[in-house]
Amino acid sequence: MSEAVELVETILGLTGPTDAAARGRLIHPDCEIVMPGAGRLTCEELTAYIQVFSTAFPRSEQVVDRALEVADSVVVECRWFGTHTGPFATPQGQIPATGRTARTRLCLVCRVREGQVVSIHGYWDQLEMLRQLGLIPEPEAV
Repeated sequence: MSEAVELVETILGLTGPTDAAARGRLIHPDCEIVMPGAGRLTCEELTAYIQVFSTAFPRSEQVVDRALEVADSVVVECRWFGTHTGPFATPQGQIPATGRTARTRLCLVCRVREGQVVSIHGYWDQLEMLRQLGLIPEPEAV
């Protein structure tokens, strides 16, 4: 595994509330961070974004399925799953725990320069997760 892939996988593992300092050492202060439902984020805002999910899904897990490095970029495809046992903060207000489990795939496209991540673009299916939690209706059959 290359140093760049190892760096990105290390950052993926830093999801706890006490991991902000470690993330800060691995992510450049001017990192371009773009996440679904949040737009552009600073490193501090990324910590808050992660905390929302850590609170709502305190024992969630992420499994890296593939990591691909091309030039200065690392693309990581993961599976994420967790049980909704805590309050889930959304722009529309807090959603109480549903007790349901959600599973989704996510993809991160990162650029690495001089041992730090300088760009993170994340992609995952928010609607699928909300459907699994029973917060939006199942799609009608076509």
